Amino acid sequence: MQEIFTAINHNPKAELEVDLESQQITIVSNGHSEQFEINPYKKMCLINGYDDIDYILSMKDKVEAYEKSKEFNF
Repeated sequence: MQEIFTAINHNPKAELEVDLESQQITIVSNGHSEQFEINPYKKMCLINGYDDIDYILSMKDKVEAYEKSKEFNF
């Protein structure tokens, strides 16, 4: 983080590249990269542009299959 702040202090227009898939942030001017942690659920939502409702809707088939498996057969 300190190197990022140093790069920005040196050049307020410094560019950073964030690769969410590989969880890596890179200072474009010098190529220095670091890994970062992110909650898997939040990562998937950011990559797919989901909010919580969109996420639930994306699981519709799995939810319906679960509901059917729990139905009582009379």
